[in-house]
Amino acid sequence: MNSFRLAICVTTCITLVQSGVANAGDLTPPSGPVQSTMKTLDEVEPRTPLSQADVPITISQSGSYVLTETLVPQVGGQTAITIAASDVTLDMRGYGIAPGNLVAFQHGVVVSGARTNIELRNGVVRGTFGHGVNTTAADGVKLIDLRVSNNGGNGVNAGVRTLVDRVVSRDNFANGIVVGTHSIVRGSMANDNAIGFQIGDGSSVHECVAANNSGRGFDAGDDVTISGCNASDNGGIGILTQENSSVMNSVAVRNGAEAGIFLGAGSTASGCSARDNDSVGIDTAVGGGVTIIGCSANGNGSTGFSVDSGSTLRDCTSRSNGFHGFSLGSGVTATSCTASFNDDDGFSTGSACTIINCTADNNGQANPRDGFDLGESCTLIGSTASNNSDDGFDLPAGGAARQCTAHSNDDDGFVFLSFSVVEENYSSENGGNGFSGSGDNSRILGNHARQNTGDGFFLPTGASFNLFGRNQTANDEFNLAPGSANWIGETTNGVAPSNPMIDDPWANVDG
Repeated sequence: MNSFRLAICVTTCITLVQSGVANAGDLTPPSGPVQSTMKTLDEVEPRTPLSQADVPITISQSGSYVLTETLVPQVGGQTAITIAASDVTLDMRGYGIAPGNLVAFQHGVVVSGARTNIELRNGVVRGTFGHGVNTTAADGVKLIDLRVSNNGGNGVNAGVRTLVDRVVSRDNFANGIVVGTHSIVRGSMANDNAIGFQIGDGSSVHECVAANNSGRGFDAGDDVTISGCNASDNGGIGILTQENSSVMNSVAVRNGAEAGIFLGAGSTASGCSARDNDSVGIDTAVGGGVTIIGCSANGNGSTGFSVDSGSTLRDCTSRSNGFHGFSLGSGVTATSCTASFNDDDGFSTGSACTIINCTADNNGQANPRDGFDLGESCTLIGSTASNNSDDGFDLPAGGAARQCTAHSNDDDGFVFLSFSVVEENYSSENGGNGFSGSGDNSRILGNHARQNTGDGFFLPTGASFNLFGRNQTANDEFNLAPGSANWIGETTNGVAPSNPMIDDPWANVDG
């Protein structure tokens, strides 16, 4: 800055100070003690105190109320607090509603009539004969930071459009937390009740835990979303939904009868795990149409995944279950799924299923069973069966297997019946035949068999109208009994024809 600009700045500052523009006010404090300008909470939000002397309490005016002490009954049959107005906030301030020495309240907090805009927070309700908190008649209630226990009815019994946030409900004779339609339940726990959470249609449940309930952990209606939840050690199903619901990133462990997770028709599960449940890991309702993505079922007492017709599975894993890895109804599509070390078949399917890039290994741990035991008219593409205790792939009539691999299974690599298509597959080191066919009208083309204990390719006497060509063995044999009108390409010894497109495009190579 040059000297001229500096002079202008100094002159301007002097002028402002002299004119009072830069005056910051009177710097001399007033005489006497300094007075606080802060307002108390009651001044900001006037709140009416409630105490033991007011029991039984009825709130009949809108406003904000606060408990000043824990409430206990003096005589039996009373309701501790009845809210008979809309637009009420009750802050329990950590105090509670509790039983007396010889008597208990009939109910803890009850909202009577069709009230709206009710909030109950920060308190304990325990030891009533009926429901701890009963707001079923109200709409849009908020229940926040409550601990509800040892009540004779439900812990929380709420109506439609309820928000339940950070509520713990335990040891109630009936259910832990019950909400009506279009409600939100989050960050809450229900344990040692009958049913943990009973959720109305169209509701959402997030980051909740249901444990040690004698019945189901989560019992949800239609169109419900459940995410980030855990159901463990419940006597019934861990997580159950009705139709068109979604279960995401949730876990069901050591639950009892029926299933760890049970999905209603049209529902979706993603990123879920079902482990060590007494029965099925993940089960679906009749009607199917379910989508299951990126889920796992391990160590369950029965089948890992039991999925009804028309459903879709992708990127799922089923391991060490007491029955099938995957039990699939008709018309199911499974892509990139794996079944390992299950007691029965890896994949057991109904008709017209499509299996793409799936793997079945080391299944049949309890009895000789297949990697893939398929229903009629199923299609297999790019899948692998290895180290299973019976056949690798078992295709009944009308099946198709393309670009699949069977390796080191205890019996045959591929078994197929009439009207099958078996193309470009690889079968090696199996305990039986590489490819074992029976029946009529199948196409067996472009396959490779190597070092199987039995024959590389086997067609029995009586098999007719089959097309057999471009197949190859290595240290195996072709055992092709003559049948009626089979079309079998020339079999060469050791090498393919020098010019197969001219000499014999259907030639088989016996190595």
